[in-house]
Amino acid sequence: MSAGGHRERGFTLLEVVVAIALFALLMTLVYNVLGTAVRAFEAGQTRTNSSESRRVISEFLRGSLTGAFPLAVATGRQWLLLFDGGEGAVRYVADLPGHVGVGGMHEIVVERERRGEHDALVMRRRPLVFDDEGELRGEFDSRVLLDRVNDFQVRFFGSEEADLPPQWRDAWPAGKRMPILVELAITDEDDRAWPALVMRPRVDSIRHQGAGAGRGAASGEQQQAVPDNPVPGAVEAPGPTDPALRDAERTQ
Repeated sequence: MSAGGHRERGFTLLEVVVAIALFALLMTLVYNVLGTAVRAFEAGQTRTNSSESRRVISEFLRGSLTGAFPLAVATGRQWLLLFDGGEGAVRYVADLPGHVGVGGMHEIVVERERRGEHDALVMRRRPLVFDDEGELRGEFDSRVLLDRVNDFQVRFFGSEEADLPPQWRDAWPAGKRMPILVELAITDEDDRAWPALVMRPRVDSIRHQGAGAGRGAASGEQQQAVPDNPVPGAVEAPGPTDPALRDAERTQ
């Protein structure tokens, strides 16, 4: 008993239990709120990284294929352009920037490749170096552009012969003509289709360069002689109002 005659009252066991229960409930709510915020932040970071990766890959493919160089190399007794594709792959020649690795003219192959349990989008490349026989030499090195991909499709718009109308096709054999348009369609691991990339290679530059142009420059040697006439069947790049381009755009 206190000096004033009043007894000091403490907490009962029931009050302590209720207080602990309320505190535990409050901590659970705080944990759930923080967990939701962290998950939302991580999901946002993942989407941002995915969008940035898609942008970088798309810009590389668009830039390199738009600048595809119509290089013709000796194959047997004829000159054939170093450009072909089909079955989820495309091969071409382009000038790679230094930040991609070793800069300069390269033979490039972009294709879908099985790696373990998943498919990946892979780029293979090798510098344009020729031996004494005029053949390309050197080993390809590879770089994974996209770790996981569900699908990679390549289509080509053009004609192998000057007297045939251009059309879309799933394969383009090495020959004496470049396609007018190249379309790449990528579906990522989440089965999301990227916006289709439609590029227009430099189909007219071979008219000015001639077959085998660029061999000496690419190999670091003195420019070798090339035929006076351009590759038969070479065509100029169609202008913005070309009917073939308008028809191709309507099919997209």
